[in-house]
Amino acid sequence: MQLGINTFTFPWAIGSFRSRGYPPPKKLLSTKDLLMKAKELGVNLVQTAQNLQLHEMTDRDLNELLKTTYDTGVRIEVGTLGINTNNLLKYLEFAKMFHSRTVRTVIPGNDSEEQIIDQIKRILPSFVNARVSLVLENYGHREQPSKKLANIMKKLDSPYVGINLDTANSYRSLEPLEQVVKNLAPYIIIVHFKDFAIEQSVGEIRLVGRPVGEGFLNVDWLLDILEKEKKDLVLIPEINLPFCITIENTLLIEELWAKKSIQFLRDKIK
Repeated sequence: MQLGINTFTFPWAIGSFRSRGYPPPKKLLSTKDLLMKAKELGVNLVQTAQNLQLHEMTDRDLNELLKTTYDTGVRIEVGTLGINTNNLLKYLEFAKMFHSRTVRTVIPGNDSEEQIIDQIKRILPSFVNARVSLVLENYGHREQPSKKLANIMKKLDSPYVGINLDTANSYRSLEPLEQVVKNLAPYIIIVHFKDFAIEQSVGEIRLVGRPVGEGFLNVDWLLDILEKEKKDLVLIPEINLPFCITIENTLLIEELWAKKSIQFLRDKIK
């Protein structure tokens, strides 16, 4: 098992919530900065996603980023959104450029099983030829329960299509993690560890983010199941932190939670 970070390990530092009216950091964390952050934290993998997209970078910046991967020894796994043919093929080219073994994406909520399979089949030969896996994340859509994702995996029946498990996403559609893992375990190759507590107030029950190991997520149970699959898994903590009075305070806590989460997972897989 390999530890890494992604663009949702430091969402506040990246400025992911500016569109919601929250103040951004004085200096936004770039993808290159994330590589340096990974090296500081003692991990050698960074996964990108939709909150810091490679296709928005210039060719010069992409080449500089590639150089940084060599300088730091930290590799990039690329990610995007949707299953649009042109976009997935574009991100396959990024995967080749950065020697990424995967392209992570999220399926639109309203696509049928048949539509999804048809779309993926169009681009799958290109992924197979490049020896890059297309990895689908469970994203909490009511229209995309884990059973539907499992059916897609079975029908595609390819070692180059897998699952990026997020431990909290499916709660949005009221699907417990135990059911999600039962359905998807054979296909999981990347795990996003989101831990949380359950808080109750008047007329409301909500999930509240915590560092990995300090919430309700049963990490030992999950790792035990994943180890039985005997795969070279990538484990990534994601930080689901609410705004903490000021952006400066929020960034300090985000950094602390990231360090705690990585150390907790590192101790578990020794």
